[in-house]
Amino acid sequence: MNISFLRTAPVYLLFIVASSGNANTASVSENEIIPTIDHLRTTSIITRFLSNYHYKPTLLNDELSVKVLESLIDSLDPMRLYFTTEDLDVIYQQKLLFDNYLRSANLEPFFEIFKEYRKRLIERTNYAVHLIESNLDFNTDEYVELDRKKVKRAADRDGLNEFWRKRVKNEYLSIKLSGKKSHDEVTATLIRRYQGLQRRTKQLNADDVYQIAINSYTSEVDPHTTYFTPRSTENFKISMSLSLEGIGAVLQNKDEHTVIRKIVPGGPADLSGKLFPDDRIVSIGQNPKGKLVDVVGWRLDDVVDLIRGPKGSTVILEILAKKENLGGATKLVTIIRDEIKLEEQAAKSFSISRKKQDAIYKLGVIEIPTFYLDFDGRKAGKKDYKSTTRDVSRLIKEMEKQKIDGIVIDVRGNGGGSLSEATSLTGLFIDNGPIVQIKDYSGSIEIENDPLNGILYSGPLVILVDRNSASASEIFAGAIQDYNRGFVVGESTYGKGTVQNLIDLNRWIKDDEEDRARLGQLKATMAQFFRVSGDSTQHRGVVPHIIFEGMIRPSDHGEKALDNALPWAEIAETPHRKLDDLTEFTKRLQESHKSRVDKNQKIQHFFKIEKEVIQARKKTKISLLESSRILEFEKNKRAQKESENKFRQLHGLPPLKSDLPDESDTEIEEELYEEPEYDAILMETVDILADLVILTAERQ
Repeated sequence: MNISFLRTAPVYLLFIVASSGNANTASVSENEIIPTIDHLRTTSIITRFLSNYHYKPTLLNDELSVKVLESLIDSLDPMRLYFTTEDLDVIYQQKLLFDNYLRSANLEPFFEIFKEYRKRLIERTNYAVHLIESNLDFNTDEYVELDRKKVKRAADRDGLNEFWRKRVKNEYLSIKLSGKKSHDEVTATLIRRYQGLQRRTKQLNADDVYQIAINSYTSEVDPHTTYFTPRSTENFKISMSLSLEGIGAVLQNKDEHTVIRKIVPGGPADLSGKLFPDDRIVSIGQNPKGKLVDVVGWRLDDVVDLIRGPKGSTVILEILAKKENLGGATKLVTIIRDEIKLEEQAAKSFSISRKKQDAIYKLGVIEIPTFYLDFDGRKAGKKDYKSTTRDVSRLIKEMEKQKIDGIVIDVRGNGGGSLSEATSLTGLFIDNGPIVQIKDYSGSIEIENDPLNGILYSGPLVILVDRNSASASEIFAGAIQDYNRGFVVGESTYGKGTVQNLIDLNRWIKDDEEDRARLGQLKATMAQFFRVSGDSTQHRGVVPHIIFEGMIRPSDHGEKALDNALPWAEIAETPHRKLDDLTEFTKRLQESHKSRVDKNQKIQHFFKIEKEVIQARKKTKISLLESSRILEFEKNKRAQKESENKFRQLHGLPPLKSDLPDESDTEIEEELYEEPEYDAILMETVDILADLVILTAERQ
């Protein structure tokens, strides 16, 4: 079985390629946005494929029809900015017909709804520009709710006008407080933002509209099944390629912001030490003295195109940090586009000494940022081809020469990679047996077994996971847990237990049509992973033996937060030989862990920051009284400075030189994120391992 671990669209890993002109971005008139013959062909193929070969076949019926229409409206207007309930009352008269439209590849109704959306967007943004150019009152004590999903959709134009009045006031204050002081500067920025939104919407072509339309269907099948237009296919290929050049950040759209989903190990973004997952990109510049371009409300494709550039060039990102609430202070981050070095993504190791019961224990840590494999090198017969298992095997042998007493495998933030590497890595720690079960759409179950003979390392073992450990990481951690081979600690993992394959839709058409067709690709869920215990990694993820209770998981994070995600399931356990019962060890390790954490100021400070980040994300009701907004802004700056200085004090570092970290603090800032001793979670995990070493010795 050809298994690939693929990311949920729409996300792009920013590798640099030379940007070129694209006819798809040319402005088109409303009458030109009509479905093409390729769109009809593509629809027929996709509906047939998903009805017969998807892991969860979904019938086209009236129930699905309503969901598809709701999905289409939500994808066009997720923040309820453009359509009123009056508009939707008219549109929903067709709610039971969209299954028929898909079945017959009739795409006109989808395109007509898009045209209505574009009309409403132009009306709204024109109204916004009118408001910006009028005299806004910032002395009225009123609030705006920015999470539009918490409020009802406006009933009519008057209700929508009222929200837009507050929206424009909020955006004005946000830009003013972020550094653009003069009225003219703020006004110019806002006008460009809304005129740009109009321009980009008018530039959407038929392929763009079709992708929105057909994905309103595929997303109702499951969240990882996605159609890519020919242009999006190229972007996706870039993101999955091995060229590995760019800034090294995975991006996705969330509401009106471009959000950093993941930082790629070894990339310029990672090495800068200044960008983090869940940071939001506000604007982008092309060189240190270049003009920043506001990108709030932009399509992801366009943001990607703006960030790309030649190796060695500079890109400036204005960032609203994850710990800032909406309207908070922004910062500028300078990144030099460069090659992402493969060696920076490879597994690394180091050792840490811990004193316990008057004895010194030497403990090893192996960090695995991804499950990688140089397929081409292995195929070519290269003796030194890179792979996770080969590198970890070498690191373990080096550690054993140093007489280490135990090992921590750190897979925090590891989003997956090669399935074969997950199975072979597990094989370093068990003698033999099954590693993972894979159930396909037909119900057939294939078992992936340990490909290695014997066991490389049999000593005390702890696996450190977090909420972003996914796919291959979950297979590895789950297998270690199922065999009682070691302890899993941290927080419950992401919960992605499904397998996606890429299908080139051009292969499904007749030979005589092939030269003319450009159908794109479909990423479809074709199988599901199950642990050897029979439990799925889907939805629940891997639940650690020892959970860091202070790490608060956002409610909208993980597989279970995705609409239409496959549920948790189970199949029969496959026979495997479990090692020693860990029940007694688990209780004692949990007790000593809790005792330490309750007294550890460093880790308690980390938990406090986690809580503050969650609270900041929840704060979506914002004052529009300028005096209150300024007080709140200054209060947040002081709180951030106090929090950062508290961290530095706990670690014996000098305080910040400015209210917020700037270039003068760069050296200290990078040190904070690179040295293991400043990682409170890792240090506590090492202490758990030290306890395990002692308990293991006592049992022997």
